[in-house]
Amino acid sequence: MNLRGKLTGAILSTVLLAFVSCATDDAARAGAIEAGAIQAGAGADFSFVMNRDWMLVEVRTGGQVVTLNRDGFAALMGFSDLFTLRFEDGEHGLMAFGRAAPNLYSGPFAQGANQDLSFGMMRSTMMAALFELEELREHEFFAHLHNTTAWNIVGGNLELRATADGAETVLVFAEDR
Repeated sequence: MNLRGKLTGAILSTVLLAFVSCATDDAARAGAIEAGAIQAGAGADFSFVMNRDWMLVEVRTGGQVVTLNRDGFAALMGFSDLFTLRFEDGEHGLMAFGRAAPNLYSGPFAQGANQDLSFGMMRSTMMAALFELEELREHEFFAHLHNTTAWNIVGGNLELRATADGAETVLVFAEDR
């Protein structure tokens, strides 16, 4: 990267950091995130992710992008709330939970320095799926969660980065409104 690019990046980061530090309430923080202002390393705050319902909308692996069709889920399986995620700090510590396809799941997570994130062993119900999605099978979703190493907010969406066997997968979640 040339000097001009480095200076532009530094100035943008400083301006974004100043903007984020002024946004003390959730409404201001949400507005900044929806505008795409908060990125990794520029003050992204995991508290924005907590206590919100997230729905998986996209999976990116090795140059391939799979967009999940929620209307198709509803037509095929009778419900569209597949591959959801929620983070909470409860009486048993930090827990993540949601619905895969079709099982409910829960398990601990740890948020570390910078944008580090990891999940412990997930437990799930044991329902048999009548249909399995070709775009993403339930066991693949759980493997991606298990291999998650980092999180980020991009354009108002939650991105989880998972690395397995040298390949990176990005799970993109949109807030369920």
